[in-house]
Amino acid sequence: MTGEIAVPGGARPVLRLFGPVEVSEREKRWSLGPPQERRLLVALVLAEGDTVGLAKIEEWVWDGVESERERSDAIHKLASNLRRSLRRAGIQVDLPGTGMAYRLIIDDDLVDVRRFRAHVKRAARLMAEGEEHLASQALADALGWCQGAPFASLPGPLIGGVRARIAREVQDARLLLSEAEIRQGRHRPQVAPLIGLLSEDPGNTQATWLLMHAYYREGRLDLVQQVQDRANAYAREETATDIQELRELGQRMFDKDPVLLNPESVVFPREVPPRYASTVTRVDRVDDPEDDPVSHGSAAAEEEAPQPGEDPAQPSAAPAGSARDTVINLGERVKTYHADTMYFGKQP
Repeated sequence: MTGEIAVPGGARPVLRLFGPVEVSEREKRWSLGPPQERRLLVALVLAEGDTVGLAKIEEWVWDGVESERERSDAIHKLASNLRRSLRRAGIQVDLPGTGMAYRLIIDDDLVDVRRFRAHVKRAARLMAEGEEHLASQALADALGWCQGAPFASLPGPLIGGVRARIAREVQDARLLLSEAEIRQGRHRPQVAPLIGLLSEDPGNTQATWLLMHAYYREGRLDLVQQVQDRANAYAREETATDIQELRELGQRMFDKDPVLLNPESVVFPREVPPRYASTVTRVDRVDDPEDDPVSHGSAAAEEEAPQPGEDPAQPSAAPAGSARDTVINLGERVKTYHADTMYFGKQP
């Protein structure tokens, strides 16, 4: 039995994998059966039209759960129920099965993850062509589909791994948006999202690079120094070396190199790893942004910045602990110029 609950949505039914796996249309949404049925749907959607064999489907449907019972009959029943659930919710699909494999045929425009990826791909092409304004629009459209953590209600190691990969795609899209906006001179609104990202992913070299550029355009060399110092402190703890590219960028900023104000100078050097060492996106908290202080700007938007003339290398209220602790607390110690923050479910 399906339920209808008021929720913002589009004019057509859309299959949503961000947040709970469900279908939404305008002010309604439909649930799609028990967890096993939704896991089957996720496996088939992510296959992007390819055939998925029963063995692989079993891995998805019973992710991390041991069972001695015969599963092939259960999968056939789940596939039949899934067809009915989707059609009842207004999603037109074909779900042919051979008895040993299944394939989902669905319009890409009806799946939020596919729409997100299509917009990001278009934005990357526009950025390469120098069309930053259009790229920003495409990225805003892409991120508008990220309403919640992927498959938020479905636990399990296999689901968790894919959730982390999609979370990384969303993070990269947000970074690309920050790059596009800074290149257009709209650097101030990007400060808080970049600080929020670094609070979650302190080894993200690309976010550090962009934040340094944002502060440089504000004339805040003291904060440029802080950001650079924290990134290199983290890097030294991980690998005992600084990040040379950040050190060189900081020196050029203190030398007031006029070239750095050109839009193309913001472009992150692609030969540099965008994430330092083994840093990973933390997806264990994105299911519930209510518990995330970064999501609500309590740290990044409210704490006081160092005043001009203070020594940024000698913070007065630095917490005790490792260099990693110092970097993670970046968002708690630097005043931002914008109240918005970044997390799943909120547009930048």
